[in-house]
Amino acid sequence: MNKRKIYIQVDRWIDEEDFPVKASLKVVRRRDPNHGLTEDEINDRNEFIRCYMLKDLGPLLLIPEEYTEEDFIVQDYYESAFNTYDFYRLDKPKPFNGYYYRLKQIFEKVKDLAIMHSCISHQEGRENTRQRYKSLMDNEFRDEALTLINTLKKYPQLVDRKELLTRVAKLNSNISKCDRIWKAHAFSE
Repeated sequence: MNKRKIYIQVDRWIDEEDFPVKASLKVVRRRDPNHGLTEDEINDRNEFIRCYMLKDLGPLLLIPEEYTEEDFIVQDYYESAFNTYDFYRLDKPKPFNGYYYRLKQIFEKVKDLAIMHSCISHQEGRENTRQRYKSLMDNEFRDEALTLINTLKKYPQLVDRKELLTRVAKLNSNISKCDRIWKAHAFSE
């Protein structure tokens, strides 16, 4: 037999399924997690997984962070123009103040309780919400103010009267602010 006839005979033996796969084709695996899903469904699933993974970091993400308009990275910071007193004076980071952050959280909690109070129609539930507001004020401000006043009455010679009265005035102003927030958002009959 000549070579041509041999090639024809061998080509008849080879099944098309035995040919190598083309590069443009993709292997479909039934165990593939994306099998049978559209691109939107895959994106939705990945977004759900991302949100689920970040839910434990929720409290950390609530901490305020200062954003600057320009972020820069300088390799040799100590040898650069950015290491000057003028640059530091103008662009130094402001320290985080935990006290004012705590006050902000308390005021937000008062607002939430006031809105909840205005939404509840059952009288017992409204009274429970009001009691929660009063206990929040007692725990955060009133108890400390009363303790400071009692200390001033018992030991007037041992305390710095001016500093103590300043602290009491600050606590009273916080109580007044909470009352204003409550009156602005809570529905009263």
